[in-house]
Amino acid sequence: MENKSRAQGKWEVWQTFAKGCTVQLMILIQQFTGKFAVSLLHLDHNHEIPRQQFQLYPDQRRPTGYVADEVDSMLSVNGKRTLVAKVLHSQRFV
Repeated sequence: MENKSRAQGKWEVWQTFAKGCTVQLMILIQQFTGKFAVSLLHLDHNHEIPRQQFQLYPDQRRPTGYVADEVDSMLSVNGKRTLVAKVLHSQRFV
């Protein structure tokens, strides 16, 4: 069975293998408990890493200022994260 991509062609492809990049991350997952451990980690790149490649990582997308205050307020009264995200997107905060 062939795997079909669900991508819409919106992302630029960064070919690090073609550059001979030696970065490696291996994670072992224990099947029954679901626990995981990093068993191999090499972070040395031999090429530049474009800002667009990592700017959308979750730690780069945190709200600031007024929006951060609104999020804190909603979450402090036990607001569901998914609903808070919907409110932010509907009001064009993010």
